[in-house]
Amino acid sequence: MSPITTRVVFYVLTFLVVILAVVGDCFFAHWAKKSNKLVHLVVAFALCNVALGCFAQSLKMGTLLWASILYDVFTTLSFMAVSRFYFKEAMPFPVYLFALGAIACVAGMKYYMPGE
Repeated sequence: MSPITTRVVFYVLTFLVVILAVVGDCFFAHWAKKSNKLVHLVVAFALCNVALGCFAQSLKMGTLLWASILYDVFTTLSFMAVSRFYFKEAMPFPVYLFALGAIACVAGMKYYMPGE
């Protein structure tokens, strides 16, 4: 696999991990706050386990450091979006500054990736 293809697959796989983990966490929150249905708990565990499997796969293409950084940044941005647009929670201005800084960090990562 070429270095550019590996990088793209790494980013996509890490983003998939985040989407699965965020949706799984939303199911956990729904189960804990509103519903005590077993199906919500099972779906949450299943999504989080699939996310963990994808994260392990992404470690084959990048280092733990880069996978963790991407996971943290993407997860933070995803939870900000869910909080703001789905739960309609207000966020202070410094949170938006953090989001811009996180996006700048991910954009800077495209110029260096270990193993290339």
